[in-house]
Amino acid sequence: AASPPHSHGPREAPVSMSLDPALLSTSVESREGDVGLLLGSSPDGSDRVLITAIEPWSPLASEGPVAPGDELVAVDGDPARLLPLPSLARLLRGAPGSEVVITVGRRTDG
Repeated sequence: AASPPHSHGPREAPVSMSLDPALLSTSVESREGDVGLLLGSSPDGSDRVLITAIEPWSPLASEGPVAPGDELVAVDGDPARLLPLPSLARLLRGAPGSEVVITVGRRTDG
């Protein structure tokens, strides 16, 4: 008897839109009590929080792991989309020299 055909081949990245894009977690040191990220709501009406700009003095501006248009997924493990923007802004601030861990979903065009 022939063996049954394999129902799934090699794992591939999903082609459809995903709420869980390739995630990047990075620790950011606060300068002047701020990490220098500007946030906004997603223009598609979803509850996603987008990074709209990065201040030139931000440590993220020179290191480059985060870009405008990327989704802010979590701050110190707290899901960003469950928090209002003012609360997220407070979480991203801290004493100068303190660190915050952000998780970012990279923007994918197309």
